[in-house]
Amino acid sequence: MKIYLKSPDNSRIIEFQNENEVGAGFIGWQPATEQQITIYLLDKAKTSKLAEIKAKRDEALNKNITFDNKEYKGTENARTLFCTRFNLGIFPIEWRFVDDINWINLNKEKATGLANAFLDDSSSMYQKETNFLIALNQATTIENINNIIINY
Repeated sequence: MKIYLKSPDNSRIIEFQNENEVGAGFIGWQPATEQQITIYLLDKAKTSKLAEIKAKRDEALNKNITFDNKEYKGTENARTLFCTRFNLGIFPIEWRFVDDINWINLNKEKATGLANAFLDDSSSMYQKETNFLIALNQATTIENINNIIINY
């Protein structure tokens, strides 16, 4: 049975799997109330979900982009480099496919299309992240938090 102890100054709660884990360093700590345990578990669930949101966002930022029936490198660094080259306005832009072997020269029209694909993908991803964060902020139970499905 899990044990929840609160510090003497009520600033934190520590969770133990059983009585054997509670050492001498916790003399003076008191059992947490049901309300304190609920708040602690809710905060723990929110922290875990937030970490999942960020990890999946970072993963989504590094996926490849399909544009004009071709798959292009889509890592965050590749996106930044491409947009930097695009903003310089020097065309054609030599760019690589996913295989890291084959390259293509993109004229201004094709480069604009790929830049828009990068921007649309990023905008969509950040909008989804915002929606996940709003849902997480509004969650009042662990069940609410567990029902937030993170899918970019």
